[in-house]
Amino acid sequence: MNDKKIEVTDEIEKLQERMNELSRENFELRNSLNSTLSMLRFTVGIAYNAHPDNDRIKAMVDNLYTLDNQ
Repeated sequence: MNDKKIEVTDEIEKLQERMNELSRENFELRNSLNSTLSMLRFTVGIAYNAHPDNDRIKAMVDNLYTLDNQ
């Protein structure tokens, strides 16, 4: 019975370690996404200011800020 307890404890530790790795990867991916979105917003903002009457560009600008953070 004691061996089974040690085995389960080891498995829990491995799962916790993997969960921490996934959390770090998630954090890095979110940072990368935010950087990319910032560059996209900047680029589309320049296009919008150059052509403010363009409805397609205006729609893109309006949709850039509707992402929800899950």
